[in-house]
Amino acid sequence: MSTFSVPVVRLGPVSRHPNADTLSLTEVRGCPVVLRTGSFAEGDLAVYVPVDAVVDTTVPELAFLATDGKVSVRIRAKRLRGTFSMGLLIPAPDGAQEGDDLARRLRIAKWEEPEPVSMAGEQAKAPSLLVPTYELEAWRHYGSLLFDAGEPVIVTEKLHGTNGRFVVDAAGNLHVGSHRTWKQLDGTTVWARVAEQYGLREKLARHPGLVFYGEVYGSGVQDLTYGHGAGRLSLAFFDVFDSKTGDYLSHGVAEALLDELSLPTVPVLYRGLLDVALLSRLAEEDSVHGGIREGVVVRPVVERVSMAVRCALKVVSERYLLRKGGTEHH
Repeated sequence: MSTFSVPVVRLGPVSRHPNADTLSLTEVRGCPVVLRTGSFAEGDLAVYVPVDAVVDTTVPELAFLATDGKVSVRIRAKRLRGTFSMGLLIPAPDGAQEGDDLARRLRIAKWEEPEPVSMAGEQAKAPSLLVPTYELEAWRHYGSLLFDAGEPVIVTEKLHGTNGRFVVDAAGNLHVGSHRTWKQLDGTTVWARVAEQYGLREKLARHPGLVFYGEVYGSGVQDLTYGHGAGRLSLAFFDVFDSKTGDYLSHGVAEALLDELSLPTVPVLYRGLLDVALLSRLAEEDSVHGGIREGVVVRPVVERVSMAVRCALKVVSERYLLRKGGTEHH
């Protein structure tokens, strides 16, 4: 489960921006942040508002973000005078201590990509199985804590579409769902359509209780269509969860299972020893399907959890975060 927080942090080194005397640079939780020169110094306490936070500009500390009368504003990555910046800093309130999470106090929530009305469909009853909402933590936050240099890893492409969950229960009933809701099998939603298109009722019935997570992508799903013409959809699986044991399958086991079922998987970009420079480069390359790549996912060869965090982390590309025409939310 992905964690979201608005932490009070103690700032590390603050340096001059290479292209602007009025701007400076620092790093928070592995993320570069551009700030106004003189607003903070090394050792100061500050509140870090991360990318994809949704802020309420009626909160006094956040009123400066109000533009065009918008009350709810999504924090997005930006390039400021040529330098990439993720999130922003505001002064820590009186009494705040390093490590405090001020998300509730400042009424800041995590942005969730909305389901377009045309895709929503009728909701269905959830299966009586353990089916977690799929989330991945960020490499920038946890990579240096969870992975060792030279560790054997698998890197896969992170496609830009809509998350899908597919599982057959012990009674042989197929359940299909989006990231957060379950859907009727009436053929009106993209999840029901791909379930029919890929024969999931029959195939997943061979492994009841295993939850198959995949990305539905193509026409009418998101702003990146990967060359799909009108009405065309595709599905690529990236994880399998055992609802009986509460564990994700190791990548190789899941890959073999999906191959046995003749089901498509997300592209594997690299198998080998961890190379952080290579990981960053792969995230910024074009998608296997053409156009901007959303990013990559890196995981160890053997599935594991460390410090209560699953060791499968996403690296989102700067080009994706800065793209024009992306999904908006206000």
